[in-house]
Amino acid sequence: RHSTCSSIMANPTPTDLSSAKNWCSDNLHELLGFADSALAGFLVDVASNNSRGGTKKKKNSGNDDGRSVQRVMETLREGGVKGDEGKLLKFSRELCRRCGSGGRSTAASSA
Repeated sequence: RHSTCSSIMANPTPTDLSSAKNWCSDNLHELLGFADSALAGFLVDVASNNSRGGTKKKKNSGNDDGRSVQRVMETLREGGVKGDEGKLLKFSRELCRRCGSGGRSTAASSA
């Protein structure tokens, strides 16, 4: 499991992102009570965007990790997802870790 995580963090492949989308869809079902593949795909795109150079500042990767998590959280809120803030944060951190944009944060150790 740890070897897969390190390959995801280094450079996510289409297979890694597909796995992240499946994970996201399964966990959205737990958060929302239903699965939505379009939302899962969109959230994976949001979470993986920073790891593909979508930010202006690339020097402070720790800060980028936090921004990815924050963008996922904002996307959930804007979409009307309501729920326990702690669960949403844990979900966002894990999704970013799986997409390669939050691999160095302490969220990587939560599974």
